[in-house]
Amino acid sequence: MINMNEQTLAICEDIVSQNRAQELVKINDSAFEKVADIIKEELPQVKNFWGEVGFTAEFETQEDRETYTILYELIGCAINYNYWFGCPEVRPCNASSTKMSELLLEAFNEADDLSNLQQILNLLNLKLNENRFPNLRNRIDHLREIAGANNMNAKFCEFVKTNSIEKSMYWLTQLYPGFSEDMFLKRANLFFGMLHRRLGYFKDEVDKLIVPADYHIPNVLRHYGCLKYHFDLDKAISRRELIPENSIEECAIRASTILACKKISELAGCTMTDVDTVLFLKRNEPQTPFHLTITTNY
Repeated sequence: MINMNEQTLAICEDIVSQNRAQELVKINDSAFEKVADIIKEELPQVKNFWGEVGFTAEFETQEDRETYTILYELIGCAINYNYWFGCPEVRPCNASSTKMSELLLEAFNEADDLSNLQQILNLLNLKLNENRFPNLRNRIDHLREIAGANNMNAKFCEFVKTNSIEKSMYWLTQLYPGFSEDMFLKRANLFFGMLHRRLGYFKDEVDKLIVPADYHIPNVLRHYGCLKYHFDLDKAISRRELIPENSIEECAIRASTILACKKISELAGCTMTDVDTVLFLKRNEPQTPFHLTITTNY
């Protein structure tokens, strides 16, 4: 069985070894120690930031709560991407990952029967449509992947409870191809990271997860001097110009982000999931805009 995250790290190394990628994004190792110190200092205060999902249903057992938490995160991570139309200021009905999570929780809490997955998905589809979420067609397609898995959803939830990240990630990407489209596996790593945060799963192997490389984390790394962009790329991002999906510019940013976070995690003596937690909560610190890419990967 392929270790998908080891494969992803190899892809990142290959990308950043290219001359053009090195011209576009420079990894500044000298800034890592400072960021590692910030991680070590602030991690204990934010480690339990996410907490439990706020279901209103009363579950008969803790195992049932865990099953529906896995399903909640599976659905949420399947559509956790692209919340703007061309620029971050154009967010209809305040579309955001926070808003999406709120609508998803509403769908769970309004369902007559939590075992009726189709009703939950129908309610969520309606709410996303009413709130004018961007990329709605893609989101509906990704939700249909989950609906189409039928009884495999329950089997997958049970599989995750007793198997390794490596095996579970393999089956995640096999059952729900939307998660495997991204060669950096952002939403797949986010899914398992959230299960660790919410349920404490994978305590002995969470270090196998890589940072979910999106647009916030590289911008925070640039803010701290860990990444430096070429003048032309910096200018394009400052002008809010779209960076094409899968372009060398976008790939260089995301690959450099993952490798930088890997080194920072080693210096801080923690996991990349921990690094992601602290840096994500600092996403509003940078005064520079993040790069804009219309994508379903993040």
